[in-house]
Amino acid sequence: LTKRVDVWAFGLMSYKLLYTLSVDKYEDLDKLLNEYRNDLTKISRLDRIIKACIQVNAFKRASMKAINNFWNKECDAFGYEEENFKNVKICEN
Repeated sequence: LTKRVDVWAFGLMSYKLLYTLSVDKYEDLDKLLNEYRNDLTKISRLDRIIKACIQVNAFKRASMKAINNFWNKECDAFGYEEENFKNVKICEN
């Protein structure tokens, strides 16, 4: 196991707490998370942190350091958001 798995678990736990997730099958969870990742109406700071944690590609997931920096407003966006923002400080992993 790696730190990136821990980040995934943190994101999933945060999602579950925020949206009271109740899914029994992995296939349903996978579909739900894909919809969430692509939902452009869910853009609060917490939503953006969760989305940074649950990126399918482990190398695109934020580190806990990047999450902390984002929460403390030391950076403006995560790597997965880079295409959507110009002239902002990206949270480095």
